[in-house]
Amino acid sequence: MFLENNKGAVYYSVNGPEKAPLVVFTHGITMDHTAFDDQVDALQGQFQVLVWDLPGHGLSFSLNGPFSYSLAEECLIGLLDELDAEQVVTVGVSLGGQINQYLAHNHPERVSALVEVGSLALHKGFGPLAREMGSLYVKMSSLIPKNMVYSSFSKSKGVKTNTQAYLKKQAERMGKDQLLRITKDMVDDVAGGISDPVKQPLLIVHGEKEAFFVASHLKKWHDETPGSRFAVIPDAGHVANMDNPEFFNKVIGSFLEEICL
Repeated sequence: MFLENNKGAVYYSVNGPEKAPLVVFTHGITMDHTAFDDQVDALQGQFQVLVWDLPGHGLSFSLNGPFSYSLAEECLIGLLDELDAEQVVTVGVSLGGQINQYLAHNHPERVSALVEVGSLALHKGFGPLAREMGSLYVKMSSLIPKNMVYSSFSKSKGVKTNTQAYLKKQAERMGKDQLLRITKDMVDDVAGGISDPVKQPLLIVHGEKEAFFVASHLKKWHDETPGSRFAVIPDAGHVANMDNPEFFNKVIGSFLEEICL
């Protein structure tokens, strides 16, 4: 289904019992709603599950300007209003988790809990260094042949062959120039961050084979957040929900039952 707004059409799909608690899944850069097919299958018996495509991704409208958390938030709020969803649980992978933090910070009444998968904590304040590092990455990647960019991107995010194949296909679909533009825009938003940590119940997740910097950052976030839950998904990388969906689904299923049912 599509929802029109003043920017274009946003693609979304809803499955599960109409009166059940709504869980919103938001994907990472280059990805689309199909990244959560295994989660939809596993959860739609107990929960209403919303998956959608971010602006500039999948079947949603193409970007005529920069990507931003605020643009994504605007689209997501529109979807929630369309579905008369006053409050939801958000699940986000990488960029998707950062967008969900932004939503929970700006509209805390709309978010009852968060599941953050490989997502940096926006309240940490990465500042100018993040922008400099991001700019350097984009400049270096712009000099590399596109097929190498796609291949290195997919191998850095997933460890299973099928996950890597999906990520490579999605990166090719987006194209090198758009991938790098959105990466730079995303880094700018990470650098800006949010003023305070999210206050809602929180489950922080990462794959066992996540990059060391990200894994240590997430563990510290958990240690500093009273009441938060933490899980490491075995035999999985950055996109842990696709690398090991069976284990991932058990982890978030238990959390959702505790929070919602």
